[in-house]
Amino acid sequence: MAWRWAVALSLALGAAAPAHADTLDTILDYLAKAGVIDPALKDAKPLIECLVKHDGNAAACVDVKSAAAQKFVPDDPKIQGAFQVVRAVQKGDWVRVVEIAGVKVLLPLACDLGLATTGPLKGFVCKDAMKQIVAKVAEPAVREILAALASGKPEVIVWKVITLAGSVDLACALLPDFPAKDVPCSVFGKALAEIGGLFADSAKWGGKIVVDVADGAENFFFGNDSHMPYDKYYALYWLPWLHYGTTECMKDPKGCGGLAAQNQVVRERCVDYFDSHNQYRKTAKKTCDNMRYNRLTPAARAMAKAMDGAAEAAALQMRPFTRTWVVEATPEVFTMARKQTFDSGCQIALRKEFPLPESNPARCEVIKKSPMYKSFKPAFDKVYASCVSDTKKQAPSPSAHASACTQARHTLEKVIEEESAALQTAVTRLVALGCKTPAGWTSAKGPQFECKGKVAYENCRVALKAGNEAKRCTYLPSPDDPKPLSASTAVKPAAQATAPVASVGAAATVGKPDLTASPEVLLLRRGGSEKGQWGGSITVEDSAAASTQNGKCYFGLHFEVRNSGGAPAPVFQVALSAEGEPPTVRQAGPLAPGASSSHEVYVNLRPGANPVRLRIDSAQQVAEADENNNAPALTVNVKGSCGGGASGGRLRQPATPAR
Repeated sequence: MAWRWAVALSLALGAAAPAHADTLDTILDYLAKAGVIDPALKDAKPLIECLVKHDGNAAACVDVKSAAAQKFVPDDPKIQGAFQVVRAVQKGDWVRVVEIAGVKVLLPLACDLGLATTGPLKGFVCKDAMKQIVAKVAEPAVREILAALASGKPEVIVWKVITLAGSVDLACALLPDFPAKDVPCSVFGKALAEIGGLFADSAKWGGKIVVDVADGAENFFFGNDSHMPYDKYYALYWLPWLHYGTTECMKDPKGCGGLAAQNQVVRERCVDYFDSHNQYRKTAKKTCDNMRYNRLTPAARAMAKAMDGAAEAAALQMRPFTRTWVVEATPEVFTMARKQTFDSGCQIALRKEFPLPESNPARCEVIKKSPMYKSFKPAFDKVYASCVSDTKKQAPSPSAHASACTQARHTLEKVIEEESAALQTAVTRLVALGCKTPAGWTSAKGPQFECKGKVAYENCRVALKAGNEAKRCTYLPSPDDPKPLSASTAVKPAAQATAPVASVGAAATVGKPDLTASPEVLLLRRGGSEKGQWGGSITVEDSAAASTQNGKCYFGLHFEVRNSGGAPAPVFQVALSAEGEPPTVRQAGPLAPGASSSHEVYVNLRPGANPVRLRIDSAQQVAEADENNNAPALTVNVKGSCGGGASGGRLRQPATPAR
């Protein structure tokens, strides 16, 4: 991928109907109370209304007069952000609402305020199942579930939604009825493995299966008054073909490729066995057809669909990473990171989620150890040769897990294209606002801009926030920058003019902000998140990481920073660092009293205990009521080697929670 910043892309924004005054008031009031927008934006309502009317054309709204005209201009990123949310709500584009304002505003805007009246998601967003999903899963997964519901047929997206939601019951309650819904929502939901005997049989027979092969071989030749239990026979002679059958159904979803022919071979052996063990041949055929048509074949079909859906969900959950890649990475690093992070991480996740039975060559060797081997060597050798041939075929290469992840690459490519296009659009707008690449700039350095004026500079920081925006955006003073307002002319936001000063314990000081972290923190992992508390600890497997390499696991943390003081907090920085790793710095604010902002930051963790510390206002830009509550900590215990083998990382024993 090459950077093409010189290419002019037109900012194509879909048309929206003019906002009704009452609807606009309702949206702005809620966003201000939720801390999503600056309360002063309520006084900029005429400006936002003009942007909605003119489809975001800032030039058409430069002369709009409002109480906030001295503070905001149409291109201000705060105004643009509020406009984008309003327009997305009007169009029923709840995916876009979540992207701009976060998942916490979804249900209040759509359901509590009754604004989910248009768009493809109007029948989904306020369902009880969606409310439970919003409370349960991480924000990136909610975004992808909404996108899937808006774009796909339920029978196509069901497996993907199941994986993203982390719950069969919730996903199936959310989706409408469709043909064959009972396959994923009852068979799969009540344990996909049960059809294939995957968990029930392995738990029941365990390591005895290898020994039982020899017994089974003798029974084939010499008979017995009774046959082995049906589940045992299925586990020994049908279940090992589940992996092969799954790959065949992936290659040919309709006919499952060579599975039918292979099943016929296994069925003939099955009928011969039960026919010689106290069953009539007609009954034996019914027994074996049941194992074939009611157990193995539907298991293989369902497993193939489930793994394809899970792999696609894994690709969609890479969006936060690709957003950073397209900003930060050079083409060479981008390609390498995409391959290493997705391919390895996807296969690790699928192997854990879908533990298909492994082919076991040892079970063939035990046939020769039978006491009857020497006496009936030709017959046993024939069984042995068949076993060896079957064992090789039962271990397809590439594996079903690798095949599913390979097929999901097209989804990852689509995500990358979407994020690249979004960045190109943002860059085009920055150029229109007066941002230019610095002298000596080359495409290998990624996006870098010198922006003349506060408005252009703040837009740059917003556009490139997925990367290190502080190093990619440089401010150049402009004579057009708004001058500081005097006390006599400053416009006070209505919400702050008469509001009493908040009191936060004995530390609160009138007229000062107080920045602190909300107690709850989420560790973002593949397929969902783990909840924790600052001052506590979270334990997670290395296989749940977005990527593992050289003894390091890549995980994300989702947290909120709140202003609990009695005055607004200006722009400040937050820094998150794991022990032994450099801090990742992000910009936050401004925050009104009582407002909060959400942040997702990804860090490298190592096997064992990882003290992770958040530093709020790390550059000490804000004079606060309490300066002693800005550095909460968390211990993340990582199980596994993080791709480094037994000595791949700095192995540490789990520790007590960092405080």
